[in-house]
Amino acid sequence: MKKSLIVAILTLLSQSAFAGAWTVTQITDNSIDDIAPSMYGNYIAYQAKQGTDYDIYLYDIQNETTTQVTDNSANDNACSVYGDYIVYQSPQDGDSEIYLYNIESKITTQVTNNAVTDAGPTIYGNYIAYYGSQGGDYEVYLYNTANTTTPVTSNSAQDTTGSLFGNYLAYRSNGSGNWEIYLYNIQTKTTTPVSNNSLFEAGVLIYGDYIAYYGKDPDGDYEIYLYDIINDTTAQVTDNSSDDILSSFYGNHIAYYGDQGGDYEIYLYDILNGTTTQITDNSFDDSSPSLYEDSIAYRSNIDGDYEIYLATWDPNAQPTAVPEPLTVISVALACVAGWLKLRK
Repeated sequence: MKKSLIVAILTLLSQSAFAGAWTVTQITDNSIDDIAPSMYGNYIAYQAKQGTDYDIYLYDIQNETTTQVTDNSANDNACSVYGDYIVYQSPQDGDSEIYLYNIESKITTQVTNNAVTDAGPTIYGNYIAYYGSQGGDYEVYLYNTANTTTPVTSNSAQDTTGSLFGNYLAYRSNGSGNWEIYLYNIQTKTTTPVSNNSLFEAGVLIYGDYIAYYGKDPDGDYEIYLYDIINDTTAQVTDNSSDDILSSFYGNHIAYYGDQGGDYEIYLYDILNGTTTQITDNSFDDSSPSLYEDSIAYRSNIDGDYEIYLATWDPNAQPTAVPEPLTVISVALACVAGWLKLRK
């Protein structure tokens, strides 16, 4: 029995000291605001305020190089990277239009060209989804690499884009009098309602068979919800008295930021285990996480202005967070001493 207890404690010590940790690398370091990171593969796209307007930049994680994608007097924003492409919106011709940048060729293609506002671009595979005010109210549109644009919605409501994955587009609409989430099948061109409640649905993301969204609960703060497409069920992911803002969805994980401690911190929710891990813990605002595989790009004002940081999971790193090794050893020795005293 004594041997079993000691083995169990040594196992605890081993797991506590060598269970892996998040390592953080600072990507940008300047005196301007770098915000809104979007990560895919070896790339992080973000926007930075050079002078009086925002431009789009691209950071290559593997080569540790930065490329300026746009350079004009307009505010280029809402960038999203996928594969070798960056999609973004810009008012450089007077109204907001959608643009597509090819990372390899460095060629920019104007996706929309009209006299109304086109915004909220999202990209996946050969598709770009966005919303535009061509008919007086916002409608959702789908653009593909064959240079064809298809309207997804056509009504008198406000419809705005959310997220693309595979053959599906998740978006939100206030057609019922309240903002709700809808799922559009690109192949069948059919739409299915996802939510039907009194919440104010503020944002939506889709990955695999799940749709994540966040909305205001009856208490007045934002919470995150998870909809299972196959089983047609909804589960509440967060439940507290602070705002939890959905930001990224990849694989079995949802990245979001919340102000539980008075400032925004980054959190990671595991769909399979139903567990939440706090990624950052400081007295500054850490927000806008973008998740890809085992890495999270985010912004933080820890040095006064917003910079881009990259947190990467290292299974071989020693964690610096509690429990501290000495604390664990002290508890373990106390347990052994107490057990031996009882044996006398």
